[in-house]
Amino acid sequence: MNAVAACNAMLVPIPPSMPDFGSFVRFTKTLSDLFNKIQPKLEFFRILISKHRGTNAANLLDTVMREKFGGYMLVNHMVETAEIDNTATRLALL
Repeated sequence: MNAVAACNAMLVPIPPSMPDFGSFVRFTKTLSDLFNKIQPKLEFFRILISKHRGTNAANLLDTVMREKFGGYMLVNHMVETAEIDNTATRLALL
């Protein structure tokens, strides 16, 4: 919470999956409570859809998130590819 309170910008990556979306909704409640107490000076707050697989379920949740969070959503999303997954695995082994 100290990092959130001290920041002036936030970029929140969210995979288009129900568990991640549910966690984000809970996180926004926590942020709202914190921001009401400390009144931060955020200059930038955006949501980036990450790990988008292009499935019907991911596309549906992408649409729901864009309807719910509108102008806070970045236009583009990050596609999940095997290469990204392989890179994460290689980094974990270092």
